[in-house]
Amino acid sequence: MIRKLKIILVCVSASLATHTQFGKSYLPHGEEVRFSYTAEFITSSEDNRDALAEFHITHLFGVFQSPEYSEKYDIDTQYAEGFGALKLPIGPMWANESVTDNGKRKIRYTANGLMLLHNKVAETALQAKHFKVHLPYDLDAAYKEYCTDPKYTAPDQYWYFNNLYREGCTDFQAMPHSQEVNIHIFSTRNHLDGLDPRFDLLRGDNDNGDLFSIYIIHGFDESTSRRDNGRRNFNALTKYLKRNGFKKQVERRHFRRPYYIFTDSLELDDASVIKVEIHSVLVDTDIETRGTTFAEFLQKAFNEADVLVYMGHSGMGGNLDIPTLEDEVGRFSFNKNKQQIFFFNTCFSYSHYLAPFERLKSNKKLAVLTNGLAKLFATSSPVLEKFLEALLDPKVEDHTWQEILESMEAPLDGGSYLLNVSGL
Repeated sequence: MIRKLKIILVCVSASLATHTQFGKSYLPHGEEVRFSYTAEFITSSEDNRDALAEFHITHLFGVFQSPEYSEKYDIDTQYAEGFGALKLPIGPMWANESVTDNGKRKIRYTANGLMLLHNKVAETALQAKHFKVHLPYDLDAAYKEYCTDPKYTAPDQYWYFNNLYREGCTDFQAMPHSQEVNIHIFSTRNHLDGLDPRFDLLRGDNDNGDLFSIYIIHGFDESTSRRDNGRRNFNALTKYLKRNGFKKQVERRHFRRPYYIFTDSLELDDASVIKVEIHSVLVDTDIETRGTTFAEFLQKAFNEADVLVYMGHSGMGGNLDIPTLEDEVGRFSFNKNKQQIFFFNTCFSYSHYLAPFERLKSNKKLAVLTNGLAKLFATSSPVLEKFLEALLDPKVEDHTWQEILESMEAPLDGGSYLLNVSGL
């Protein structure tokens, strides 16, 4: 889940710098709202003012993941810890910079944009028109090891895991360590704006005849071992498809990057028959260690797939950074004639995996499914199977996104990753 800070900040800065407008996102267990807040902080760093402000904003990732904050609203945190997510890019507006009495720089900025809030938080916050969080004030003294994740304790990871609401950390909610920030929120009238799954187009002659093409990429979790959670999900999909009558063709047997193609015919309830082809690959997706297989598979899927699913780590936006992938295998092309669905089943994909595709394919033919929160590898397979059940339903009448998303999160037993859909 964690990458080196320099990679993370490059990804975040690139996202913050682009002020692009998206179609609204819809989610059954939350609401997308517009927000605005003003904050200030002090630091002795000589780094660029805007970069420091962007870094300050990223501390909201830690706030939004806090189980203690979530539990105040009676949010189920068994599978998904957290209550909100930032949509990148946001629109920061730099106000001023001054010098404090002890010689430190004081930076004050205003940020505004879109975010997801769990419906239990959104209901209360929209009524009050704001909610409060704590953000660092003195960046030089913001780190406290106990108030971060026990596994990821490095100071350069603190922005992502900081949790000032944990017992024993509440003293860090006061100055000079942190300040209370009032986040003003406004309703966006969250709804689908006419966005439908359009299975009739996906499964019809969608620039590939009567073939319904699904590409699924599984990334490793922590290693390439037989016990790795990513490999388990890859194997679980194989068992699921064989159990449902698909024939398996082995394209590559390589232990570190196996590739299978599954085929079957699907008779719809209007007596028409379509051919279904599901490509499944397991591959290293880590930006720092991977070869070219991941980029090559994505390059093909973006152009040919009716549906693309990526299940792995997000790398805080780095793993699917298009320019980096193009450096590995050459320019990507997107088939603008195709109706497509992309499902990025990764941590915080709402924050990171909308901007690139809005720029590359903005012809209202792409629906993007993302998670607002961190997701568990252990739940990836049940969620994927529910998605496939909808895609392979013989019913001709179109599903609704509400039906599909609620079904996909049903295995979470009342929890939610703030799974949402956005039309681009």
